[in-house]
Amino acid sequence: MNRIIKKFLDLTDYTYTYGDEDELKKHLPDNINSDEFGNFFIKIGENSETMFCSHLDTAAFEKQKVQHDFWKTEGQLFVGTKGDIIKRTYKNKKGESIEYDAKEGTLLGADDKAGVVIMLNMIENNIPGLYYFFVGEEVGRIGSTHALKKYKDIFKSYKRCIAFDRRGYGSIISRQMGMQCCSNDFVNELSIQFKKHGMKFENDPTGIYTDSATFMSIIPECTNLSVGYFDEHTEFESQNLTYLIKLANTCTKIDWESLPTKRNPNPFKTEDPKRKPKTQGDLTDDELWDIFIDVDDILESIADVYCKNYKDFIPEKEMIYYDYNTENLTSVWIHEDGSITVDNQTFRDYNDLKEALLFYFDYNEKDDNYVDIDDDDDDDDYVDVDDDDDDFNFKNNMEKMSNEFTNKLDMTKFLEDIIIYVDSKNNNEISAANMQKILDKYNKKIESIIYWIYYNGNDPDKTYGITWDNDNNIFKIYTN
Repeated sequence: MNRIIKKFLDLTDYTYTYGDEDELKKHLPDNINSDEFGNFFIKIGENSETMFCSHLDTAAFEKQKVQHDFWKTEGQLFVGTKGDIIKRTYKNKKGESIEYDAKEGTLLGADDKAGVVIMLNMIENNIPGLYYFFVGEEVGRIGSTHALKKYKDIFKSYKRCIAFDRRGYGSIISRQMGMQCCSNDFVNELSIQFKKHGMKFENDPTGIYTDSATFMSIIPECTNLSVGYFDEHTEFESQNLTYLIKLANTCTKIDWESLPTKRNPNPFKTEDPKRKPKTQGDLTDDELWDIFIDVDDILESIADVYCKNYKDFIPEKEMIYYDYNTENLTSVWIHEDGSITVDNQTFRDYNDLKEALLFYFDYNEKDDNYVDIDDDDDDDDYVDVDDDDDDFNFKNNMEKMSNEFTNKLDMTKFLEDIIIYVDSKNNNEISAANMQKILDKYNKKIESIIYWIYYNGNDPDKTYGITWDNDNNIFKIYTN
């Protein structure tokens, strides 16, 4: 059996969920390292400025044994999972029963064991680079987010981050969640190199969100490459093994170090402070992080300003807030003792700042347009999106309401707010109430985004990864 295929089958013998990834260590290099978050990594060579990443977890609810099923299509070898096709039904908005095909079986786990296999093959061939196998990508990029926070100084020394975690064939992702993640020069050169080795890869600006996006604020060129899987997150998931073999071998021939570096990862970068040892009265860094989150929330909701270097926070560092209406910048510092400076004015603590903001902006916390976020109170977070009118016609209003959402909406800024929220929560779900608060900034109603999602088939490829779960009244942010 081909060694690439064998490695893929070994890695997909079970659906390893977040928390199970350590069981895969036996398939990784003997000299692999791990960090305190459960991620695995290894460095090949000494002078590489390229980082490669994939993730070990599968988007399954539980660990299950996988039964592989093979077939050929147009000379290409595919693998999926065994399972009977059955008929299921659901009720639509009108109460009508709709029948659809379902499959009894498991996920395959090609998302992202295909990427893992490619990286393992590159390691075996001594291709220089930092190789990171992250945990928890499917539940909010937990592994990569924690790693960045702890080891930012290490990651920022790299010029490019290549993830192998995209469905289909031939995509070089240039935008994730609507934001540019790599330059056109980078895409063009990488496309040329793939073409030299008989593979067609082209610019694809429809990326959603994967681990490489975590590093967009510090690494100039971040992308995600197609690895040949399809129908991920479903029992119909499959992998083109012929494509995987070709891609794994081609990736050992690409001159990754020669790829150009053009994108500015952080135009709002500020210098890291020279911090002094903690003294009596100083707060822990975790406590200061919590204060920063609270300050960030209140500055957004009351002052309508938004942090542009959010992921770079450390105490005593200048954090830059931007007013999209006036284009003015505001500087904020969280000090070691918990005090807060906004431009030239210092406040004793969060409550002191909040009181000043409420007075200055003549802000009424009980205003009908204000949505109070309380993650510990599920009832407060619930927003009923069903119209009170029993004759509400979903179909006839879908296009109109969809257009209301996109009309005069700066989609890039909106998606930035979504990313900031999911990053701060380490969770890829947003309650309806929390989404409404984000939408308030853009004077949009929650019904309009739901109609926009349904108008686009609730398809994450068409909605920048944002989907709506009507049964649980939550928005889900999909990756890849």
